[in-house]
Amino acid sequence: MNLYFAMAYCSNKGIVPVCGCRTPYQMEQLFEAVNVKLSEKEIQKLEQAADASNVRIIDADNF
Repeated sequence: MNLYFAMAYCSNKGIVPVCGCRTPYQMEQLFEAVNVKLSEKEIQKLEQAADASNVRIIDADNF
C-alpha cells in the first residue's frame, strides 16, 4: 500500500511514476493511484512525514 501512496503523490506533483508491474493486481494499483486526486492538505501531510523521516523529495526536474 505504501507504493500506492508514493505513486499517487508523484502523479499529483506532475511526475509520471514508472513502475515495473508484474501482476494484473499491480497494474490495477498503478492505474488507480495515478488517478487519485490528493488535496493540498494531504500532500502537505505526506511532505511533513517525509521531512520528519529525513527522506529527500526530488522534483520532476531532478533525476
